Amino acid sequence: RKIQYIATHKIQCYLKVIFVPSRERLKECNNLSLDTSGFNLTNTVAEPQKNAAGELGPMDSKPGDESWKQSAYAGLSNVANVTPCAVAHFCGTDEKVLADSLGRSAHRCGACEPGKTNQAGDDALGPPSQCAAINCSSNEYVSSNACKSCAPGTQNAAGDDASGADTSCKAILCQAGQRVQNNSCRNCPAGSKNVAG
Repeated sequence: RKIQYIATHKIQCYLKVIFVPSRERLKECNNLSLDTSGFNLTNTVAEPQKNAAGELGPMDSKPGDESWKQSAYAGLSNVANVTPCAVAHFCGTDEKVLADSLGRSAHRCGACEPGKTNQAGDDALGPPSQCAAINCSSNEYVSSNACKSCAPGTQNAAGDDASGADTSCKAILCQAGQRVQNNSCRNCPAGSKNVAG
């Protein structure tokens, strides 16, 4: 069972790499270490084998089949529809695995918060995941959780958090001996001067 448990988790990990190629994820899969102590046996005396096929009878129906529902739920009222088992589903770009009210996985994908991003490939059957804040580049500012270019003649340092409040660019102040031309600082012509600012 330990081998099957490890193999199953490694397969799930490698499937993520197939859908979203990433050397970092591949390295994580190769080095995946799992706790298998829950599979340690405390009673190593084997019980006599039973004739399971004889006890169960012929398997002519399976859960979800109409005949199975009729026999398994015979005599019961208000029975809801049988829900099929979940299949692996990977979240897309700028999506994350949502959490329920108790912080556990809701097993479904949802959009990242405004101003945040996430790579595709989070497994909705896994734990809740998080999106990372988008940091604006140099000469960009935050407007409605998006990075926008500064207007000509203004500037801003890199690093504004797009998931936070709006920011702004500041006017570029020319140095002494310079003048403004087409929203840029240019040196004054020979024989002329100008104060800084």
